[in-house]
Amino acid sequence: MLNQTSLRPELRFDSTYTAVGSAAYEAAVGRIRLYAAALSRTDAEALCGEALETEIDRCGKAFDELDSLLAFVRLSETVDDVSSRPEEAGEVLHGLLQQLLRASGPLVRRTARAAAANPGSRMLTAADHAFGRIHHAWLQSVGEELRDFIQSMRVTCFWPLTASYEHLLRLLTPEVRTEEGLTRRLSFAQCLIQFRSTPEREMRRRIFEGLNRQAAVLAPSFADLLNSIEGVRLLMYRHTGADFRRTPFAHADVSFAAWEAMRRVLRRHLPEIRRTVSERAQAFGPRKMQPYDLLAGAPFAKKRLMTPAQALAFCAEAGSAVSPDFEAFVFRLAEERSIEMRASFTRTGEAYSVPLGVFGRVCMVSPFANDIESALVLSRVLGEAWVQKTLLALPRFEREVSPLVTAAAGALHETLARRCWLRKAGPQSRAEVVWHHQRALATALLNWSVRTDFEMRFLEERASGIVGVRRIKTLLASAWQDWYGDTTEAPDGSLWITQKHFYDTHRFMAPAVDAMGCLLSHLLADRLTAEPERFPAAYEAFLLASGRSGADALFREQFGLTLADEAVWEHALESALRPFEPASGS
Repeated sequence: MLNQTSLRPELRFDSTYTAVGSAAYEAAVGRIRLYAAALSRTDAEALCGEALETEIDRCGKAFDELDSLLAFVRLSETVDDVSSRPEEAGEVLHGLLQQLLRASGPLVRRTARAAAANPGSRMLTAADHAFGRIHHAWLQSVGEELRDFIQSMRVTCFWPLTASYEHLLRLLTPEVRTEEGLTRRLSFAQCLIQFRSTPEREMRRRIFEGLNRQAAVLAPSFADLLNSIEGVRLLMYRHTGADFRRTPFAHADVSFAAWEAMRRVLRRHLPEIRRTVSERAQAFGPRKMQPYDLLAGAPFAKKRLMTPAQALAFCAEAGSAVSPDFEAFVFRLAEERSIEMRASFTRTGEAYSVPLGVFGRVCMVSPFANDIESALVLSRVLGEAWVQKTLLALPRFEREVSPLVTAAAGALHETLARRCWLRKAGPQSRAEVVWHHQRALATALLNWSVRTDFEMRFLEERASGIVGVRRIKTLLASAWQDWYGDTTEAPDGSLWITQKHFYDTHRFMAPAVDAMGCLLSHLLADRLTAEPERFPAAYEAFLLASGRSGADALFREQFGLTLADEAVWEHALESALRPFEPASGS
C-alpha cells in the first residue's frame, strides 16, 4: 500500500538515461546509428527463415530503443528550467529515425511478402502489421526523393511550431491566482486545467480572452504553418492516389466504414447529445453556454481538494475492477518514480504516458491541480498506461496498437473513476458527477467531431491554394455550428490554434478516435457491470491481442462488436446518455 505521507506535493520521475548527452544516452544513439548503417548494406531479399526473423527482431529492438530515446527526450521537456537541449536532441533523433526508416525499407517489403506466404506465422504477421504502421505502407509507392522531402518536412515543421508556442507562452503570462494563492504561468494545455479547476467564471473569461488576444497576434504564423503541413499531406495523397478522407483512419487502424457508421448515429441523435451542453448552460443563467464554460467544473459545487497521494489511491481503487493487479501497478509507478504529477508547468501541460520498451517501464506525466478535476484526467492517463504495461512483455511488433484501443481504455478508466466518486461521495454528489459526465461526452462527441470536420474542410480548400486566416475561421465556425448548433453563444474561434494535434507532423491528421473510444468505453463498462468476475480476463485478452490486428477485427473477435454496424453505435450512445449508477464495492 502506498505510504501517502512519503509523497511530495509534486511527483518527479527519475531520469532513465541520466541526461540528454550523457554517456548512456550517446551510447544508445551510437548503437542505433551503427545498426541503421549496417541494415542499409543488408540484402533483405536474401533473408529467409530464421535469418529473416533474426533481422526483424534486431530491427524491432533498434526501433524500440529509438522510441525510448524519443520518450526520454519528451519527458525531459517537462522540466521547468530546461534549456534548449531537448529540442536539439529531438531534432537529431528524428533525423536518425529517418535514417532507420530508409534503411529498413527493403526489410519491410521482404517481411510483407514473407507474411503473405506464411499466414500461420504469428511473428511475421505481427511484424508486417507493425511495419505497416511505422512506415505508413501507403507511402511506399512514393518516389524516394519525394519520400525524403516528406520525411524532412515532418521533422522541420515542428520547430517553427515550438517557437510560436514559446512566443505565445511569453506573451500570455497573466498572474492568475487560485484559491491557494498560487501564481501560475499559463500555456494552452494549462488553460485547460485552469478551466477545469477554476470555479470563478470571471477568471475563466479573463484567461480565455487573454488567450484569444495573443492567439490573434500569432494567427498569420499559425496559418502559414498549417498551410505548409497540410500541403505536404496533400502532396502525399496525390502521389499515392490515396483519399485523404479515408487514409487517416487507415493509419489509425480503424475502418472508414466504422467512422461513417458512428457519424450517422451521432447526426441522428444530435438533439440528445447537445443537451449535454444546454442542460449545463442553465447553471450560468438564461444565456447560452460560453466557449470558456465548456470545460468548467460544476459551478454549484464546492471545490474538492485532493493531494497527489489521495488522487493516486482514488484512481487505483476505481480502476481495480479491470484487473486485480491494477492497484499494485499504480502504487509501483509512484514508488519507482515513474509518474510525474505537477501543480504547475512552464513548457507543457500535457497528460500522456510513454513506454520505455528497452527498460520494460512505463512513464507518465499528468498535470495536477490538487482537485477532483485533474484526478479524472489522471485516471484516464493511468488507463492508457495500463495498456502499455500489459503489452510490455510482448515482442516489440506486438506493442503497436490502434489509437482507438488506448482511447477506449483511457475513457473506460475515467468512467470508472466517476462511478467510484459517486459511490464514495453518496447521492448528494450525483448532480456534480453527472455534470462531469456530460462534459466528457460533449468534448468527445461534439468537440472532436468539430475538429475532424474542420480539418477535412481545410484540406479540401487547401487543394485549391493557400487558405487565409479569415477563411480558416469561417471553416471552423461552420463546423462548430454543424455540431454544437445554438447551444453556445459563439464558437471557440482559436480552436485551430490551441489544439496542437493539428500541427503534429508525426500524425496523419487526427480522426475522431477519441469520440469512438468514448462510446466504446461505455459498452466495455456495461460488460464489466454485467460480468464483473469474467471481465478482467476478457479485457486482458483484448489488450494482449490489440497489437496483432486492426481495431475492427480486434473488437469483433474479442467482444463480438462489428464497428461498421450502426447498431453497435446506437447501443453505445444509448449507454453513454443513460444515467449511470455508482460502481459496486465497499
